[in-house]
Amino acid sequence: MTAAAMRRVPAGARRPGRAAFFFAALLLALGLAAPLASAASPQDVLSFAQSLAKDGENYRAITEYMRFLHDFPDHPDRDRALLGMGRAYLSGQEPSRSLDALKRLVDEFPESPLVPEAWLLICRARTAMDPAQGMACLSSLAQSPDPGLAARAARSLGFALLDAGNWEGARDAFLAVGPSAVGLAAALDPLPNLPYKSPTVAGALAVMPGAGHLYLGRYQDAFIAFLLNAGLGIAAWEAFDNDMPALGGVVSVAAFGFYAGNFYGAVTGARKHNERIRHGFVHDLEKQYGPRAGAKTGAKTPGVVLAWTVRF
Repeated sequence: MTAAAMRRVPAGARRPGRAAFFFAALLLALGLAAPLASAASPQDVLSFAQSLAKDGENYRAITEYMRFLHDFPDHPDRDRALLGMGRAYLSGQEPSRSLDALKRLVDEFPESPLVPEAWLLICRARTAMDPAQGMACLSSLAQSPDPGLAARAARSLGFALLDAGNWEGARDAFLAVGPSAVGLAAALDPLPNLPYKSPTVAGALAVMPGAGHLYLGRYQDAFIAFLLNAGLGIAAWEAFDNDMPALGGVVSVAAFGFYAGNFYGAVTGARKHNERIRHGFVHDLEKQYGPRAGAKTGAKTPGVVLAWTVRF
């Protein structure tokens, strides 16, 4: 290449080695910085998981708890991570996985001050899976030698019985709690007379299409049920009267389906109404007298851990 031709070539193009060197150095620096930037302390990971759980991001919180347990297998706060994971699974409507995490906490950290809280959550998970087993679990905890745990278990048992509509049993459970639940027991004395609707009455009234819904106060549904059933009945009559048996048969089948649905809607509507009334009553009690177990934050507190045996 002549000197004139070299003068026409840009300076950067004559030195490709220097540009490549700087580019490789930049990539190396970024590669080294990435692991350093992503390395979080155990407390950072745990705090982030707790923050996610507090905001209702249960599954993201579970992922962070798992990350903590995997990355820091010897950290002393692994019991807190397992408790948080169990609580997040329970909030996410997965009681069986919650049970696994909480049982792991109890088995691996029997001396942890979080064990009593774990047992309460175990009973809640059991209640979600099988109310009878859950209440048996709470009844067992209510006999714990730890008076604080026994009171919280009795309080949770009272609310579980309220959820099941057992007012008298709930009142007795609240009386066993002590002074902190006097108001709850008093709210059930005399036993509440909630405005329930009888499913039997609703079903009987449904003989007249729409009457069962009218009994439940569902006026629009009552009007629609009456209109549909009456219209289909008249259409079937007209079809048979005009010597169209095939059409009459088809319309009759449809009319029968809507008539049977009228019974089903009235009965299930009464049950849902009663459930809604009961849950509203229990929710109002929680708002007035505090949560069902006086839920704790999960922070470690000094104290003596008393041990007992509960069969799974």
